[in-house]
Amino acid sequence: MRLLLLPCLLLLATACDRPTGSTADSTDASLPADGMVGRSASPSTGAPSIALATEGLGGIYQGLLPCADCAGIETVLYLYPDSTYMERRTYLDQPKEGNNDQVSSGRWAQVSANLVRLTRRSAAGPTDYRMRPRALQQLDLDGQEITGDLAERYVLAQVGSF
Repeated sequence: MRLLLLPCLLLLATACDRPTGSTADSTDASLPADGMVGRSASPSTGAPSIALATEGLGGIYQGLLPCADCAGIETVLYLYPDSTYMERRTYLDQPKEGNNDQVSSGRWAQVSANLVRLTRRSAAGPTDYRMRPRALQQLDLDGQEITGDLAERYVLAQVGSF
């Protein structure tokens, strides 16, 4: 019963996404859900389309992502088997009068052999992650690997599964 109640509560919490004027997006980052995307031809056009499968990718991922104006962003990402996700981000060492926690939700899909894409319900653009053994590596806004001194800190380690 408790296992069913937690996802329901988390989904309710995600209905209160941060306003679109906000630059920060706090979410829970955890393991990827078990939704795979394969490609098939569209019957009418013959063009490739994305088909969802739901085996093997579900889970919970967690990590401390870099932050430009705080001590870090504690992130937990839940990738659910039904191809939905919930992400919670907590901005560390921020003044208490602000909202340090941000929760977002939406859909996720495996768009290639090693790429997972999160699509939010809000107006914010998608977030891409490269699949690593028992981890997800966040990519930049152009879908490229983040480089530089902090590159290794953009990783969410798998901490659980569904």
